Amino acid sequence: HLAELSAVIRLSALAPDVVCVNGTFLDDGVGTIELEGFEVVGRRDRNYSGDDRNCGGVIVFAKTSIVSHVTLLLTSENSERLWLQLHTDNGPYLLCSWYRPPVQGETESIGSFVEELTQLRTHALGTLVIGDLNLHCRRWLIHSSEGNTREGEMMRDICLKNGLRQLVREPTRCENLLDLVLTDIESASVSVTSKIADHSVVTTRLYLTLPQTAS
Repeated sequence: HLAELSAVIRLSALAPDVVCVNGTFLDDGVGTIELEGFEVVGRRDRNYSGDDRNCGGVIVFAKTSIVSHVTLLLTSENSERLWLQLHTDNGPYLLCSWYRPPVQGETESIGSFVEELTQLRTHALGTLVIGDLNLHCRRWLIHSSEGNTREGEMMRDICLKNGLRQLVREPTRCENLLDLVLTDIESASVSVTSKIADHSVVTTRLYLTLPQTAS
């Protein structure tokens, strides 16, 4: 049962190359997860801390033909977040898939995000952060129902300081914009499409090429 948001990364116009699922509801009682034509490259199961709904969790799949060029760099110890590296023909790019529970005033996961970002982006040509962040900040995320929250303002400031643009421009869950794409890759573009459960699929297009393996 893969519950909520599917964030798709396309490196070509034809089909997704990387699929990031947020809100998996997975725990250690669930073993292998399969998606035809893809392989799991990272999985971080849900945290119960601070979120009594017992949900969350992230998993990332890469297309079988490119899976050897997608490397898991770090699984966050305290947050539901994965960091991966895409080994492209141009060089390495950093990918982050992140689920942040909707806990008002919670900033610890945002602080650890900055630490991990600073550590990992040094040798990357660009960074892409995607996921369900459950943030509200009307002067940054137009479709926010709760005004300018502390955590929303904090994340906005972090993006400004680190040169990360937020590309999603329409609601992704009901009337709220909760599923973000943060990047410093100039060529990246985003579209919001059909829903999985109560979240829309967010597709990010990157004009990059990865070596492919065919049998």
